[in-house]
Amino acid sequence: MFDKSTQPGNSDMCEALQCEHFCIHDPIKGPACHCSEGYKLNDDHKNCTEYSQFRQPYHVYSIHEGICHFPANLADMNINNVTLNNQCFLLDSKGYLALGMHAKSDTLYFSTNNTDKWINRVRMEYDAPLENIVGGVGIVQGIALDWVSSNLYWTDSLHKTINVAREDGMYQQVLIDEALENPLGIAVHPGRSILIWTDSGNHPKVEWAYLDGSGRTLITNNSLGHPSHVFVDFKKDMLYWADTLLGVVSSYDFDQKTIKIVFPKPSHAKESIFGISIFQDYLLWTDFSTERNGIHVARLDTMTKVRDILHPDVGMAYDLLTFDSQNQPDFETPCPAETCNICVFPERTAPFGANAVLISIPTRKVHALDIEDHFRPFAVDYDPLREMIYWTDVAHKSIKKAKFHEKQETLVKKLTEDSIADGLAVDSVNQLLFYSDAGQKIIGVMTLTDHSFHKTLISTDLEKVRSVIASTLEKGLQAWPNGLAIDVKAKRIYWVDARSNKIASMTTEGKNYRLLYNEADAHYFGIALSGDYLYLTDWSRNSLVRLPKNGGKLENFWDGTSKFVRLNGIHAYNSSEIVYDISPCSSVSCSHFCLPSPLYERICACPDHLMLSDDLQNCITKTADVTSVTFSSSVKITNQNFETTNETTPTSALFRTHTISTARSLASVGSISSSATVAAICIVSFLLLGGAIIGAFILKKRHIESNPHQILNNEQKENVDAIYRISCAETSNEAVDIRMETPLFGNYGTNIAETDDINDS
Repeated sequence: MFDKSTQPGNSDMCEALQCEHFCIHDPIKGPACHCSEGYKLNDDHKNCTEYSQFRQPYHVYSIHEGICHFPANLADMNINNVTLNNQCFLLDSKGYLALGMHAKSDTLYFSTNNTDKWINRVRMEYDAPLENIVGGVGIVQGIALDWVSSNLYWTDSLHKTINVAREDGMYQQVLIDEALENPLGIAVHPGRSILIWTDSGNHPKVEWAYLDGSGRTLITNNSLGHPSHVFVDFKKDMLYWADTLLGVVSSYDFDQKTIKIVFPKPSHAKESIFGISIFQDYLLWTDFSTERNGIHVARLDTMTKVRDILHPDVGMAYDLLTFDSQNQPDFETPCPAETCNICVFPERTAPFGANAVLISIPTRKVHALDIEDHFRPFAVDYDPLREMIYWTDVAHKSIKKAKFHEKQETLVKKLTEDSIADGLAVDSVNQLLFYSDAGQKIIGVMTLTDHSFHKTLISTDLEKVRSVIASTLEKGLQAWPNGLAIDVKAKRIYWVDARSNKIASMTTEGKNYRLLYNEADAHYFGIALSGDYLYLTDWSRNSLVRLPKNGGKLENFWDGTSKFVRLNGIHAYNSSEIVYDISPCSSVSCSHFCLPSPLYERICACPDHLMLSDDLQNCITKTADVTSVTFSSSVKITNQNFETTNETTPTSALFRTHTISTARSLASVGSISSSATVAAICIVSFLLLGGAIIGAFILKKRHIESNPHQILNNEQKENVDAIYRISCAETSNEAVDIRMETPLFGNYGTNIAETDDINDS
């Protein structure tokens, strides 16, 4: 029976949010919008966006003129009406060679080898911009990401080097530059902390070394022709590599140290295996020879080929990988725990692991916190009142915490995928946690009592914000360069500048600047103050040094090169220096945030999705957002072949080719009082939008006319299930892709039957 009394409550609060999908009312936190499966909540906390078209697992391979993808069931998929444009993206002939991936973040790394030689990355989802991360490279033929430490490795056959950098391309370093002729394929094994690569020069070989480049060891230099790309099977703990000249795939057992051929070259075949991947019981490889140019699939158990997908007239099939989280499993490195005075975070590029390391100042003994599930800890701070360590994890994209004597860590905040949180500061008196995010270009704050409350403090005029400190005595003081420390008693700020290699200080008012130390060969990152000394992490020497806080002689406090590759954030703790103070917020009741202020002693504030009410203490739902008219000139991944964006070069590819997005806000509707002004802006907006649409249509037509293509088509059934061929018409051909759902062969300029026959399988 319908009776309102059986369902008490008020739905007006949910209705006021105007959620695109649905609203859930939490009895404690109140109503909030949520999205359906496969969607994510936008920054407006109302609307939802589809995550990605690319659902793992799937295969990706480069063809020099672009990058193509196929679903996991490539071996037996139905390819009716599958076209080159549908399967390939970045069709702009930039010379795509090497591929790498971060499966959990669904990020693709790739190299280009034309006039602009870059290593780039892009998230495999719509509206994700391309990003140039490493420039000035030679011919990058192999890319591998250490997903545990978030370090990027690559081979450079032009400069004959193996290199390493952070996953964002920062802090590049030549790892190996001796006895290399033509370094090509590369892979990492974080569980063994090793790097594997092939060298296809005059003296071909397969080698491995530790992730810091030490311990270089030969796997084999026998019975090799032209070893190319490699693949690591973590379930079997086996290494596989392809040999382009011999046309075979070989394996190496890490434990038994035995080598055998797992896929021999078929008799009378013309196989030329280059890039390889293994998915379940299938071996996939690329072949860039004229007749076999494309991607191929075979069963490993029967050693029989089951499918070829050929495009002899389009590009050259190079590298290949399978986006699958099983190909990048998690690894842990347990270590003993002990409390002490200094907490330092090393980067996991050596066997010791990614840990919070504790160094005792009196004894200089080093131990590691026994914390589970850490990936790449970076910035660190300590709450002495609650004995809690806080740190950022730039690989897991999160902020975490743990008690000194406890093994279990707690997630404080899960950050966005493009976040780079490398600055952290605890205000133990006011119970606030500040952090800097170089990826989002913001400085944010959370409460230590309820981490669900988050507020963006600064989001403008920030370029590469890194370090942040919080002072409980100087109310409202936050600051940032590479590393920061504050002397609350002397009211002085100390910082390190990696660009100028300087250690300097000034008062909290910005006066009395002092240059304490300057060294050309150093790369100081973290800085902490304890007693009369500044303690600093040095990336160049990979050591912990200290300097008198008023300047003087720099001394080596602890050398970590034998165990670690990089020391990151640092925090010093001295029980005699703990600040016990009464927070100005103790006398006021704010519903969410209470922030210390130099002008008003303290103010109440709200999370990003709420606003302060008239009583200046409680937060309420925003009634209306200020709208603005914004025109953007940007190039992004999109699910439309053409967008109405200001592009200088059109493309029918799924991914766009430019990476820089510039938005210019022309007017704010909220500040316009005249309806005539609003109407004028709307008219101008529609005129510009119409012109952009017409321009995009013309550019699309020109591109289509110059890049017609045929659908993939069954051509022959002999020793394999099916052979398919992509055939692109010449520029002078008048055929056009009319993008019909079921196009007829007659609509394309070249008849399938007229293409060259394939004599072998």
